[in-house]
Amino acid sequence: MAPPMQQQPPPPTDAIMLSSKLPPMDTEPMRMSEISSGPLSVARTLINTFATVKYQRDPPNVSKTKHIRLITVTVSHFCEKIRWGLDLVEEDSTSPYYYTEDGHPPAFVSFFTVPASKNESSATPMLVDDNGKVEWNSERLFMKFCPFLYPDPVREEIQQLEHDMGHRIGATLRCFVYHYLMQPSYKTGCVKMCAAKSSKVEAVLFDAMFTRGISDGMREVMKIDEDSAIASRDELLRVFDELSRRLEENGGEYLMDTKETSYGFSAADLTLAALAYPLVRPPEMSNFLLAKDEDYPPEVLQLSQQLRATRAGQHVLRMYQKHRPTNAVATTALTVDGENPKQQPVVVMKSAEIRDRWCFA
Repeated sequence: MAPPMQQQPPPPTDAIMLSSKLPPMDTEPMRMSEISSGPLSVARTLINTFATVKYQRDPPNVSKTKHIRLITVTVSHFCEKIRWGLDLVEEDSTSPYYYTEDGHPPAFVSFFTVPASKNESSATPMLVDDNGKVEWNSERLFMKFCPFLYPDPVREEIQQLEHDMGHRIGATLRCFVYHYLMQPSYKTGCVKMCAAKSSKVEAVLFDAMFTRGISDGMREVMKIDEDSAIASRDELLRVFDELSRRLEENGGEYLMDTKETSYGFSAADLTLAALAYPLVRPPEMSNFLLAKDEDYPPEVLQLSQQLRATRAGQHVLRMYQKHRPTNAVATTALTVDGENPKQQPVVVMKSAEIRDRWCFA
C-alpha cells in the first residue's frame, strides 16, 4: 500500500529562490586520467571488450541522410528532453536527420563521452554528427534541432523559462530522487533504472560497483546530501506552484499562451514535461520507471503524488499524451555481448508505442 499523500503547502513565494543548499545543474567533468586508472579503468576495459555496438543504424527511409549519435545517461531527464526533440525531428518528413541512441549508466557514460569529445567533456546528452563534430550544450542543441518550438514573439521568454527550469526542476529533481533511491534498501530499483537499455556487461558491472564507489561518487559530483535533497523538494514544490498559477492565470492550454494569443506546444512545455517525468511519472515513460508504487521510497512517492496533483503536473501528463511521438515502427541495432553480432528488434515502449533507437538491444 502506498502511504497517504500528506497535503503540504508550498514554501512562501517570497522565499529565496535559489538557496545555497540547492544542487548545481552542471557538474565537474570527468577526464581521461580518471577513467584510465583504478576500478573505472578495469570496468572500461571489460565494457570495451564485451559490449561492442553499432553506433549507426540504417536510415529509416531514403529521405534521412544525416545521422546523429546521441550519447546519454539513459534514465536522465535532461537526455529525455533531447531524445524527445530528436524524435520530433525524425518524424518530420522534411528533415534529413535520424539518430541512434548510445545509452549508458551514470559514471560509465564517461567511457564514451570523454573519448568522443577528445577529453573536453563528460556531459550528456552529447551529440556526434557524421563528421565527428561533438556538441553537448543541451539548450543550444535543442534550439538548433527544434527551432520550430520557439515562436518568434516569445522566443526570448521561452529561452529564459527553459534555462530556469533546467536549474529549478532539472537539477533539484535529480538531487532529490537520487538521494532517496541510492539508500541501501532501494539499491536494486536504483540500479535497474540507471542501467536500463545499457549492455548486459554494463548492467552487471554497475550493479557490482554501485556500493563500491559509484554511489558515493554520484553524491559528491551532484552535491547530493540530506540538506540539498530537502532544499530541492521545497524548490520543486515552489516552482510547480508558480507554473500552475501561470497556467491558471493565462487561461490557455500551453505555458506560453495568453488570454489573447495561443502559441501552442513550445520548447517550454516540452522542457517542463521532460524534466519532470521521473516524479510525475507519465505512462508513456513506464519503461524508464519502476513498476510499482512500493518500489519507491516513501519520500519520493509522496512528492510524486503532490506534483501530479498540481495543474503543472497534470500539464506534464497531457504533454506526454498529446505530443510525444507515437505509432512508430521499431528500429534495429547491432549488439554484441561476447557473441557474434546479430540483428535484433529494439523494444518499443508499450504504452504509446514510442520509438526506441538504441545501440544496445
